[in-house]
Amino acid sequence: MSRVAAPSPGKLLVAATPVTLYAYAGPMLGITRVSSAGVTGNFTMFGTTFGFGTDVQVSSNWSVGANLRIYNLGPADAKSEGQHVDGVNVTVNAKYRF
Repeated sequence: MSRVAAPSPGKLLVAATPVTLYAYAGPMLGITRVSSAGVTGNFTMFGTTFGFGTDVQVSSNWSVGANLRIYNLGPADAKSEGQHVDGVNVTVNAKYRF
């Protein structure tokens, strides 16, 4: 099973140099592809996503951070009836600013 998701969250930023805290929430559209016994099906799903994160400036050009996203997707068309995907994503990052 593979998933593609396109969230469009609104973000709330709280910046206090050198730490930035943020939270977001919004709609999420997902496409799930399922293959079994040579038959492949695609299902469109829609739901909500929310999360929070932080970035810490460690030098003038470098920052590190992490964020947590929680999502809940349900059926959005007739083909996806009965399909449901819940998930949690954790992302850790390092960024260099030119």
